[in-house]
Parts: sequence; C-alpha cells; structure tokens
Amino acid sequence: MTRQTLIENYPHRVGGHCGSAAMRDLLHWQGLGWEEPPDEGLVFTLGGSLGLSYLRSSDLFPPLYLVGRDSDFEVN
Repeated sequence: MTRQTLIENYPHRVGGHCGSAAMRDLLHWQGLGWEEPPDEGLVFTLGGSLGLSYLRSSDLFPPLYLVGRDSDFEVN
C-alpha cells in the first residue's frame, strides 16, 4: 500500500500544462521570489531543459534544492 502525504495549504491551481502548473504551484508554495505565483509561461520556459529535483534539508543553505523538470515529470 502506498503511503500518501498531505501538504496543508498547498496552492493547487488549474493550469494550461500539467507539468508547468505543478512547478508553478511548488515554487509559490515554497515562497521562492515572487509576491504572487510565477507566470506558468515563465515556469514552462525555465523547466524546458532542466530536470526536477526537490529536496528539503537543514544541511543546505537555503534549506532546499530545486531543479526544473525531468523526463519522469511528464509520465504522470
């Protein structure tokens, strides 16, 4: 059985492209540099040639590691 994780107050919004919308919501939820959610077109452009990795760790500064999207991001 797969364990599910619920993130409270996660800002899920409809988007034109599932991968870009998910990345936009993740960036906004983490508070990375915008007062409002980043534009989905900007996120699509940034993620076009990058892989996606997201890691939170108190050993990092800032305490997260985020890299665009990879081929696995489009599978589901």
